[in-house]
Amino acid sequence: MSIRVMTWVWEHAEAAGTDLLLLLAIADSADDQGRNAWPSVADLSRKTRLDERTVQRRLKRLHGQGHVTIEPGGGRRRNRYTIPMASAPASPQAPPPRDHPTAPSDRRTTPPAPRRGPARRSGRRPDHVDWPAWCGRCDGPTPQERYVDDGSGTLVPCPRCHLKGRDRNPR
Repeated sequence: MSIRVMTWVWEHAEAAGTDLLLLLAIADSADDQGRNAWPSVADLSRKTRLDERTVQRRLKRLHGQGHVTIEPGGGRRRNRYTIPMASAPASPQAPPPRDHPTAPSDRRTTPPAPRRGPARRSGRRPDHVDWPAWCGRCDGPTPQERYVDDGSGTLVPCPRCHLKGRDRNPR
C-alpha cells in the first residue's frame, strides 16, 4: 500500500468518478513508484463495489487514456499494473483539421433549421373536440376537471357536463 501514489492520484490524475475510484484501488496495491500492483479483477471489483465486467471495461479505458499501464499476466495469472506518476496522463490525439469552417460560437445568432415540409398529421385525432358546455356545478371550467363527488367519496364525471359519462366525443 502506498499513500504516496494514492495522494498523487488524488492530486494529479484527470480521471473522475468510477475511473478515479478504480485508480485509487490500484494505487492501494502499488509500491511508492506506482509499480508492482498485482490486484486481481475480483479484488478490484470488491474494493470498488463494481461488477467484474465493469472493472475490466474501465481498466481498458484507463489504459487507453494513459492513466495506467497493464502487463498481461497470461492464462489465469494476475495482470501487473503501473500508474505512471512521472508525467501527466497522455491525452488522446486531436482530430485532424476539417476543411469546412467551424460553427459560430454564439448559438443565439445561428438561424433555425428550415422545415422539411408540412407537419405530419395523424388521422386518429380530430383537430378539435366539441366538449359539452360547463354546467357551473362541478369542479372546474376545464373538461379535465369536470368531476363531482357522488356521495361515496368517489369522483365521477359530471352528468350535466358529460353525456353518458364520456369525457370526449359525446354522442
